[in-house]
Amino acid sequence: MAKFIVKGPFKVPVEVYGRGRKDIDEERIGELLKECATFGKKGCYVFSIQAGRGSKPLYVGKTSRQTIIREAFNNRNMRRVVRKLNKQDKGTLLIWTITQDGGRRPPIKMIGEIEKMLIPWAAEKNPDLINDHHTKKSDDWSIEGVVGPKRGPRGKTANDFRKMIGISGQTQSVSARSRSSQISSPSSMPTESLNRPLPANSR
Repeated sequence: MAKFIVKGPFKVPVEVYGRGRKDIDEERIGELLKECATFGKKGCYVFSIQAGRGSKPLYVGKTSRQTIIREAFNNRNMRRVVRKLNKQDKGTLLIWTITQDGGRRPPIKMIGEIEKMLIPWAAEKNPDLINDHHTKKSDDWSIEGVVGPKRGPRGKTANDFRKMIGISGQTQSVSARSRSSQISSPSSMPTESLNRPLPANSR
């Protein structure tokens, strides 16, 4: 059984220019990989924006060929995310990773199914979500600690991710087909603090 782990949120390095215009600091993106090794893996990722106690998703993505850090911060994604970021009056840009636990390479099909599962929830939470596909909900997944029957303790990361992605307290039904894979966020897994600054610029 493949088990996936949610980690985050991590602050995305952002620069502020004249008149408050924001842009992702490309020269500091590599610091995320130093902060958490999951950015060097394949899997899914979610950009989100946090303002005060509220949080909402901006974009749900996947990568089965490149690493998350390369795919999430390619030119196309950065342009779209920055465009949405600059429409916000305020807020902190964050990113979450969803990767397979351990060193094994996750099946490509499984990564795609996870993305398809998360997008409809995110679109309900944020109608202005960048994604415009896979918006129909699936009843075929159980994501440990996030969606579906609860298996074991639900960690802080899973709770925070549920709130950000827009999953309510109701659980989604599960079919036998999808019980072979799950995503977890153990209570023992360290959750990145929203108040902790990114590492100092190593340029």
